[in-house]
Amino acid sequence: MRVVDGLKTRGWAACAVLAAVCTVAAGCGTAGDDNGASGGDVTIEYWTFSEFTTGEQGDIVKGYINEFETANPGIKIELVGKPAEDIVSGTVTNAGQGTGADVISTQMNAGSSLVYAGLLKDISEEWAAAGAGYTDQFDKDFVDLMGRNDGRWGVPYTAYVTVLYRNLNVLRQAGIDPDQPIDGWDGWLDQMKQVHDAGFAGMADPFQSGAERVIQFYAGIPSRTQFDLKDDLKSLLLDQDALEQAIAFCQATKEFGSDVAMDTQGEVDLFNANQLAFLPGGPWKYWSFIEADGVEFDIQAIPGKAPGATGGVRGGEFLAITADSEHPAEAWKFVQFMTDQAQLARFTVPISRITGNAAAMQDAAVLESPLNRVSVEAFPGGVNESPLQRQLPPGIAQVFADGLVDADTGMPAKEAAAAIIKNYNAALAG
Repeated sequence: MRVVDGLKTRGWAACAVLAAVCTVAAGCGTAGDDNGASGGDVTIEYWTFSEFTTGEQGDIVKGYINEFETANPGIKIELVGKPAEDIVSGTVTNAGQGTGADVISTQMNAGSSLVYAGLLKDISEEWAAAGAGYTDQFDKDFVDLMGRNDGRWGVPYTAYVTVLYRNLNVLRQAGIDPDQPIDGWDGWLDQMKQVHDAGFAGMADPFQSGAERVIQFYAGIPSRTQFDLKDDLKSLLLDQDALEQAIAFCQATKEFGSDVAMDTQGEVDLFNANQLAFLPGGPWKYWSFIEADGVEFDIQAIPGKAPGATGGVRGGEFLAITADSEHPAEAWKFVQFMTDQAQLARFTVPISRITGNAAAMQDAAVLESPLNRVSVEAFPGGVNESPLQRQLPPGIAQVFADGLVDADTGMPAKEAAAAIIKNYNAALAG
């Protein structure tokens, strides 16, 4: 194994994942093993997120690679860490030159551009030949996403769903029993008012940080749809009434909240200073709270509108073989190994993040972590962060963000929801 610091040599992040024992490590056969296999030693260049090459996560990944190389002595892996955006841009700029990666980790939203540009290998045959013992391990929704656009373009890898971090110190000082459940949105707003009246902030501003921050509440409404495109691929599949309700709820929270934007360092600082009661966020927030002094918190699913309902926005990453790879059979063997239940379970246990491998998410060791346990429970009810694996016009996310700014500055929720959908559809139409 060779490790390269991509930040220095070539030039976002990801959320993580789970699993259990692997026959792939021993080189179990698939159709790909005989199709395009090289005769001698080969090197597979693997680009992954920078944070997966350093620290504890890096140690785990490097350990997997050593195991794989030991079980497959004719294959060497060159591990290259890069920011997520550099993985996408590097795959584009190196296309056709023989200088890019064989295997990449990329996000389901940003990586869709590589699918539609024809820069990833269609692994439909390899996937079909791998057998149900492997393919049935994965979350069905994410498997379906990987099969869009008349092919199969990767294997689900890491994943996330936003959860609710509650500052127990703030709740107690506001006179709220932490054991008292949040009774739907009405009950949650009552708690936010109680927190505000005690001199603290209920929640950060959800309107300043893009669609995902509002979609995580949209997910908690029974009538909601996925955040996707309709079958004609020319209009948005998003329930306007549910979006209106989510925007109205977010507007109501502002009376008891902070002007600091959600999903910023300022929000984390308020929470760690025991000034903010509720922080909806992804697993990447977790260690900031674990490492902070004087903070006591717990983790719950984001409350839905009705008591017992849950919300959350979700996304993920996948492993793909580039169309330019000269060693697709060896690359597929490596992808299978890295995404198998055994590897993903071992990966998530020490870092408390989940993956798109649903079988691994049921591993007893994985579920010992409160963050993993809540995430696994909330994930099926989450709404995707964007229309994943769709060909979207550049800058279309800003259309949604602009509509939320209008809602933040006084536009009624009904008008804002209608305008967002109308303007999004206009952008799709070009």
